[in-house]
Amino acid sequence: MPKELFISDVCDTLYASNTTFDFLDYFLQNKTEKYLLKLIRSKMSPLNWCAWLLTKISKRDYYRIFAVKLLKGYSKQMLEMGAHDFYFHRLKSKEITASISLLKEKMDEGAVVYLASSSLSNVIEVIGKELHIPFVASELHYNHQNICTGTLSTELTGKKLDYFMAFNKNDFHSTTIMTDNFSDYALAKWAEKRIILVYSEKNKDFWKDLSPTFIEMY
Repeated sequence: MPKELFISDVCDTLYASNTTFDFLDYFLQNKTEKYLLKLIRSKMSPLNWCAWLLTKISKRDYYRIFAVKLLKGYSKQMLEMGAHDFYFHRLKSKEITASISLLKEKMDEGAVVYLASSSLSNVIEVIGKELHIPFVASELHYNHQNICTGTLSTELTGKKLDYFMAFNKNDFHSTTIMTDNFSDYALAKWAEKRIILVYSEKNKDFWKDLSPTFIEMY
């Protein structure tokens, strides 16, 4: 009998966290790296303004492009171990009860559940293993010695639909997306059901034509 396909975003959907930047803040120990990360995040910083301008012009997330460069030179093993520690020592305590409970309810009902996140796969992989859920995420690029090059080999922002379009909808009795991200609009439109976390009343206007179910977080 066909099951429901239930796809969930992660950052600010399952956890009150921008997992990419929070992971970097947790993982980076070098004072220069931490200072540069702070500049990328600070709205008073020229580096932040530069990221904003480039993002606006190119439609690529230059905040994250700049941030990921700080991981250049770290080994894949170190990043995977760091992601494991980050999950258990910081991220797990930031679970959003309403959405995590719904996710687990869907799993108990036998739905086919996927995590779909633009965040770094080393972090999302830990979450997926702990929740026993397959995932798709943005991949860090490593050289032949498994050293991070400070770039992404796969970028999922705004491209999640490309991945799930390969699924045969006839294999499922319905498809549901749970997210807070505006960049997931195309995926939400493709799904039959939408559960949208909103952090302000005005954000509802962006989604209202899709007739979603809202989880209000304000």
